[in-house]
Amino acid sequence: MYSADIHGFCESCASLQSVIEPLLLIYRVDLALWGHHHSYQRTCALSRGKCVQTPGYETRGVVHSVIGAAGYEFSQVASGPDAPAWLRYANDTQYGYAHIDADSESLHFEFLRADGGGVLDEFTLNLPPTPS
Repeated sequence: MYSADIHGFCESCASLQSVIEPLLLIYRVDLALWGHHHSYQRTCALSRGKCVQTPGYETRGVVHSVIGAAGYEFSQVASGPDAPAWLRYANDTQYGYAHIDADSESLHFEFLRADGGGVLDEFTLNLPPTPS
């Protein structure tokens, strides 16, 4: 849904953003996992293409993570001034995989080098209480 390809081209992104993103926001999804782009990417918490930091139903956002690093040679991620403002971390030079630990209060996400070289990116989402 959000991909920072060096060419800026994402054939399905606009459709996903207009049709799927409202559902992710309505149903309070905290993390969306994606594939196909051959890289690892992580966004800020997004709502309608903008980073949001204020907790609450109307302003709650979704962190998007693309986990396609097994084929990193096939895709490049925009970086520096060409990177979108919502991109928080990207890697198109390492094979890697995601490891997620979660319980009812938080979710900890790590992107790890496939060669055992350690953590390349990590973040924790503190989950809000379920509304009664």
